[in-house]
Amino acid sequence: MFARIRTRGIRPITIGRKLVEAMDQHVDEHGKVPGAYVVRLHPSDLANLDDVRKPLVNELRQVVANHAEFEQYHVVGEASVGLVEADHVTPGHIVIEVA
Repeated sequence: MFARIRTRGIRPITIGRKLVEAMDQHVDEHGKVPGAYVVRLHPSDLANLDDVRKPLVNELRQVVANHAEFEQYHVVGEASVGLVEADHVTPGHIVIEVA
């Protein structure tokens, strides 16, 4: 999916990479990682993803599940990813929060 999406601004693959980084940063000593993530984007960046938002969220959930399986992490709860508008985020930047 990431290869098929063409957008201005932030690329979906970049969001996926940031999610993987967030997972790796939040793994505990037992291999547990949070399952819920919020991706905060500047309103203009989020608007550029409007046409692909729903399939992108599904793909990002799959990124979380696949990375957890690959690294043998144990996801706490069900994998979920939300894309949220945030005025405080600089255009072109991505903020990932563990929900």
